[in-house]
Amino acid sequence: MSESLKQIVMMMLNKDPIRRPTTEQLLLHPEIAQRIQQFRRDINNEGNDQYIAIFIRCRKYAIFFIIINLLEY
Repeated sequence: MSESLKQIVMMMLNKDPIRRPTTEQLLLHPEIAQRIQQFRRDINNEGNDQYIAIFIRCRKYAIFFIIINLLEY
């Protein structure tokens, strides 16, 4: 995991909800936005048989969004 993503995770784990990034802020983060775009390109360029492999590669990013939602409660 890159330093940038490690920093994002640490920000997401902040106990103070005001200091945690919002989902919108995370989606605008350059590295996350780039990975989402790559995911969309992969889905469009590869056949349906490859969709599961792509999903598995991206599941760790889904975990970030789950953590955000859990921490907001």
